[in-house]
Parts: sequence; structure tokens; C-alpha cells
Amino acid sequence: DDVRYFTVEAREAWPVLVAAPPGVHTELFTEAIAPGDYVQAGRARFDCTVIRQTDLANRSLDADSVVCLVDPQPMPPATWNQLRRYVEGGGSLAIYLGYRAQPLASFQTEAACRLLGGTMVRQWRAGGRDLFLAPDTYDHPILAEFRPYATSVPWNQSPVLRHWVLDSLAEETSVILPYGNGKPALLETTVGDGRVLVMTTPVSEPSRPKGREPW
Repeated sequence: DDVRYFTVEAREAWPVLVAAPPGVHTELFTEAIAPGDYVQAGRARFDCTVIRQTDLANRSLDADSVVCLVDPQPMPPATWNQLRRYVEGGGSLAIYLGYRAQPLASFQTEAACRLLGGTMVRQWRAGGRDLFLAPDTYDHPILAEFRPYATSVPWNQSPVLRHWVLDSLAEETSVILPYGNGKPALLETTVGDGRVLVMTTPVSEPSRPKGREPW
């Protein structure tokens, strides 16, 4: 009764497709999840492929473990439906909303709301630098790594200047992480056999974007 068994599985890095409009600094995102040194040493957990958002329509997503839309611009219903079918079949989709998610009406279509998990209603502009991520629980796997440091994580040192507000959330949608104002920062929606994560503020934004205010 003192025998234990375990299994080790070795596999290739997870293929991640990153789609973004021209001008988006996707390297800030890809370097965070697959640092160049790790890629060269064969230690990276993710294998990132970056394409233009407009090329999604002509690409099969079957081989991608995750599809990430970084600061997406408006998309035709056919592309939203393509992504919905991918998720329904068991795929994972991450949407990081930002400056280019306008005009607002283009993200309020039925096809878009199905994946966003709610309706985008407006931008929230913080009056200063006192708005930041404010987790109230660390139960979700995404936040579990922070649980031992829950009282010491300096969330207030990373202020959020703007974010999108999602309202009328679907029954299948849950808020993983809110802001200090109570609005959703990170949401998760179950769609068929897959899931969608939506971040309502950018994750790949330069500190001083050219020609506009930072988020």
C-alpha cells in the first residue's frame, strides 16, 4: 500500500493565434506570454502566430488552441460567426477591448454580443489615476496564483484610465475580475463546448500612444 503512480505528458507549445489591426503593439502581449529567451531555449509554453485581423476570414482556426483579438476593430457578422463556431466546437477565444472598438454600434450586433457575453454600452473615463483592478475573490484559476499574495499585490500601481462598460450580461457570463468602481474588467462566457474571455481594457497598450490619450 506504499506504491504511488504518476504520468508525465510532454507536448509541444500551445499554438496561439493573435489577430490585431495595423498599428497595435502585439509584441507587448506576445512577449509577456512567450518571452523571446524562452522561445529560443525551447521553454515557451505558447507558440504565437500574429496576423492582421482582416486575415481571420481566410484562415482555418482548427489547429489553434487559443485565438486572441488584441484591440479589435469592427468586424463583419461573418467573422463573428466564424469565431462563434470555433468556440462552440471547443475552442478558446480571448478578446482584449481597447481604443479601436468603435463605432460602438458595430460591437452591439447580436453576433458580437453572443461572444462578448453582454452589450457594450459606453466608455468609462476615470477622472484621475485612482481606478485599478480590484479582485474580491481568488477562486478562479486565472487568479489562483495571486491567492497567497492577496493582501500584498500592488494593484493600485497599475491605474486604468479608460475601459469599456458591458451591461445586460448573459446567463452564461460570469465576472472574474472587477474594477474598483464595480464594473467588470474580466469576464468569462461559456459558448457551446468552449469559452470566451473578455478584458474591457487593453493589455497591449503603450504608455504614450501617438496621437491620443492612453488607456
